[in-house]
Amino acid sequence: MEPLAKSPKHQTNVHDDDDDVDRFSSLPNHVAHHILSFLMIEDIARLSLVSKTYENLCLTVPKLAIEDTSKNGDECSPQRVRHLDYLVGFINRRNRAKLTDFFISWGITGLPFKETVRVDWLLNQAMLCKVNKVIIELHFDEFVFLVPLEVFWTQSLTSLSILLGNCHLEFPSPYGFSNLKHLLIDHAVIENDSLGEWISSVCKCLQKLWLTEISGMEKFKISSKSLQELEIVSCNLDYLDITAESLDTLNLIEAFDLSSSTSSLKVYAPNLLILDCSGYCIEYFTVNKSKSNYSVGLCLPKECPARTHELKTLLSSIVQATELTIDHFSLQQLFLNNCLPYAFSDLQSLRISHDCSHIVTIPAIAWFLLGLSQNLKKMHMYHDFSASDGIPLDINKSWFDLKVWESRKNLLFIHGVEEVELDIQVGVFEEWLVDFLLKNARKLKKLTISSKHSIPAKLAQKLVTFLAASPERAELTSSGNKMVVEFKPQLDSMTLLKN
Repeated sequence: MEPLAKSPKHQTNVHDDDDDVDRFSSLPNHVAHHILSFLMIEDIARLSLVSKTYENLCLTVPKLAIEDTSKNGDECSPQRVRHLDYLVGFINRRNRAKLTDFFISWGITGLPFKETVRVDWLLNQAMLCKVNKVIIELHFDEFVFLVPLEVFWTQSLTSLSILLGNCHLEFPSPYGFSNLKHLLIDHAVIENDSLGEWISSVCKCLQKLWLTEISGMEKFKISSKSLQELEIVSCNLDYLDITAESLDTLNLIEAFDLSSSTSSLKVYAPNLLILDCSGYCIEYFTVNKSKSNYSVGLCLPKECPARTHELKTLLSSIVQATELTIDHFSLQQLFLNNCLPYAFSDLQSLRISHDCSHIVTIPAIAWFLLGLSQNLKKMHMYHDFSASDGIPLDINKSWFDLKVWESRKNLLFIHGVEEVELDIQVGVFEEWLVDFLLKNARKLKKLTISSKHSIPAKLAQKLVTFLAASPERAELTSSGNKMVVEFKPQLDSMTLLKN
C-alpha cells in the first residue's frame, strides 16, 4: 500500500522557516543601497523605522530623491507641514552621511518665496553631505530662482542639472564652480547675454554643457579649454561664438531664431569629431579641423532657405567629414543653389534620406554622389515618410533614368563602396541604382533592400535573375520585406582552374 501524500498544508509548512528569513538585510550594503535608490525619500524614512539594521541602511543610502506632490492651496495645510517636518527629521538623522546623487522636484506655485527657502535648505543639506550629482526640478510661475551660494562652494559637486519649467534663472556673477564637469539648463528664462562669458570665466573644469529651451538670451559666447561636448536646442539665438580647443561633439538643434536675418555662428574647434547641425544656415560658419573621424549631421530648415554663398561656406566647413547624415531637403537646397557636386574626398560613411515624390530629389542625390571619392565604404538611403510636400514626380516623364547613371561611370564612389542599404519607396529610382551597383560596384560585399510594405516584384525579379546568372558571385537571403545579397570574394584565375 502506497504511503499517503502530504496535504498542501504540511507541504507549505516545510518552507515556513525560509519565509521568515529577512533576505534584504542580509544583502551586501552596496546591493541594498542600489535597491533603496529606486524609492522616494518618504519610503526610505518609513523603512528606517523597521529595525536598527534597516535604520543603518536607510540613513546611509547614497542616493536621495525628494518630490513635493502637494497640490496648490495645500501649502500651509497641517498634513503637509507634518510631512515636511518628518522629512527634515530624517535628513537630520542622516548626520551628513555621504551622498552621491540628490534629486529634488518642487512644484508648489503658491507662496514661492517660502517654497524656495525650503528648496535652498534641502540643497544646503545635500551640499553638506558632499554630494556629487544634483538634479533640481522647479515649477515656480513668474519667479526668479537664484542658485544658492552653497552649491558653488561645494568642491565635490561634478554634475548639476537645472530644470525650471520656464521660470527665471540667475547665477551669482562673482562665484563659479570649482570642479563642475557637467551642466544642464532646461526650460529656463535667462535675460542675460553674458551667460557664456560667465561659464568661460568660472567653470574651468566644465566638460559637457547642455542648453535646452532657453528663452530671453540672444547672444552666447563661450571660450573654454576643457569643454568637450556642447548641445544647444531651441534657444532662439541670434549670435553664437564658440572657441573650444577640446570640443569633440557639437549639436545645434534649432538653436537660432529663424526670424532673424543677421544670425551668426563662429566656431573654432580643431578637435571636433561630431557635428549635428539642424536649423538655419547662417553666414559665418568656420570649423577649423585637424583630426580624422569627423561625423556630421546636416538638416537645413524649410522655413528659411539659405543663400548660395552661405551654403558653400557651410560645405567648406564640413568637407573633411568621414561620416555624414543629410536629409533630402538639404540636398535639394544644395542642388538648386548650384552647390553640387562638392568634393567630399574623406567621406567613408553616408546616410541620405530621400523623398522620391519631389522632382528635385533624384537629380540632387545623383549630383551629390558625383562629388564622392572611392574612399566611401558604406551608404544607406532611407525614405523619409514624413515628407509629403513638393512637386510630385512623374516617373515616366522624368529625365533622370538608368541612362543618366550609365553616363556617369566616372563616379568615383562606385569603385570603393562595400556596403549599401536601400529603403524602398516606389522602387523605380532604386531599381536604376541597383542596376548601376550590380554592373559597376566591383568591391560590393553586401546589398540590403528593405521596404515598409513589400519589395516591388520587378526589382525582386531583377535580383533573382542576376543571381541565377552568376551563382558563384553572390548569395541571396530573403525574409519578410527585406532582401540581402552577400557577394563572395572574387577568385583569381589559378583558383578557378583548380576548381
